[in-house]
Amino acid sequence: MRVRTGQALRRAAASVLLAGLAVQGCGNTGPTQSTAGADLADEARARDAGAPEVPGRPGTTVPGRYIVLLRGDASPSDVARGHGVVPERVYGARRKGFAGPMSAAQASALQRDPRVQAVVPDVVVALVEPLAARNEVAAQAVDGELPTGVDRIDGDLNGYTDLSKSAKGIAIIDTGIDTRHPDRELNVIGGINFTSTGRASRIVDDHGHGTHVAGIAAARRNGVGVRGVAPGAPLYAVKVLDASGSGYLSWVINGVDWVSRNAGKVAVANMSLGIEGISLYTWLLDLYISDSVNYYGVTYVVAAGNSAKDAINFSPASNPDVITVSAIADSDGKPRVFRDGQWVGAGSDTAYGADDTFASFSNYGSAVDLAAPGVGIRSTVPGGYATWSGTSMASPHAAGAAFLYRRRDPGATPAVVRSYLTSRYCAPQTSEYGFTGDPDAVQYPEALVYAKDL
Repeated sequence: MRVRTGQALRRAAASVLLAGLAVQGCGNTGPTQSTAGADLADEARARDAGAPEVPGRPGTTVPGRYIVLLRGDASPSDVARGHGVVPERVYGARRKGFAGPMSAAQASALQRDPRVQAVVPDVVVALVEPLAARNEVAAQAVDGELPTGVDRIDGDLNGYTDLSKSAKGIAIIDTGIDTRHPDRELNVIGGINFTSTGRASRIVDDHGHGTHVAGIAAARRNGVGVRGVAPGAPLYAVKVLDASGSGYLSWVINGVDWVSRNAGKVAVANMSLGIEGISLYTWLLDLYISDSVNYYGVTYVVAAGNSAKDAINFSPASNPDVITVSAIADSDGKPRVFRDGQWVGAGSDTAYGADDTFASFSNYGSAVDLAAPGVGIRSTVPGGYATWSGTSMASPHAAGAAFLYRRRDPGATPAVVRSYLTSRYCAPQTSEYGFTGDPDAVQYPEALVYAKDL
């Protein structure tokens, strides 16, 4: 049971706080990708050499950029036009709004407009710095390789071989997805680019993080390379971060808004980004995500974060409407063995803990719903494969499982999906498939996602 009193305090404080905060991704930024992947990224950067760069460090407010949230059915175009603003981004799902460049005087005038609920300075978003050690790279994977993460949750034993004909898919809100992977691993059928690099249809991953996440969730089971939890599931690349792994909060909100407006073809959204701290930014992001869940029926799976802190202080990890995922260290893809009167991991130690233990970097707490493998995870990157670690790698294991449940029960609400994944399709920490080391296991012992029977 999630006890999230911290969220109520956060939202109350948001009305008066506009303090700076760190906005981070939850996984490895992946500088150690295959040579082929690096070449592809270099090509993409060369093509977009003239594109404006996102200025400032993560959490920096950007002078001259604002996000405007409107009341009711107020028209974004009418409100913007009335104040001489040309929107760069327009939000058109349940909560109308827009974002883009404007002067401080325009922002102040908008705040006084009765059609406007809030005017928030935009903020720089970036992926977290790479995790240390053991970020091995392989330009090729063994044909038909079963990654340790999929193996650990028995994702290979549920009988699914090709989910490409599914009516709905998984949205990866991230850096894009490599649509030209040499092994045709990823079934990318659509998406959109909200960054400033290239046209809206340019969803190619010029960074690597989004492709790695996508492969964990849904790489094809085609006898080539790796396979994902939901092999071949349709993927939508919602690109909100650029080649440097940076972007604006307004881009991220645009990505969530796009998923809401396309809920007819998106069952699950994976979001491996996070904002730390109490602020109006977290409140605004939570509003759009909660609308996407509660009004449009999309199940959101998010990473808990890599700060070894209480996830209640991170958004969207603390959002009560999402499935928040922590990470465990697993080195052999196998459950524990019973030795000397207790369950213990039989694999070798990792850089982030012994086999079958809570990953040392992972956030924890009452906000966390599930755990999943997040250390040494082999998956796709542009042009090849790489082994990365982070809760960004744990989250798509659960996203793949959520997709399998939604395929089994298409009418299930996000709350039902979360309930089943945390009560039936999971393994308690004390079981053979469990793990040790959860900092708050006595109060909030999240189970490990388990995909065999989905």
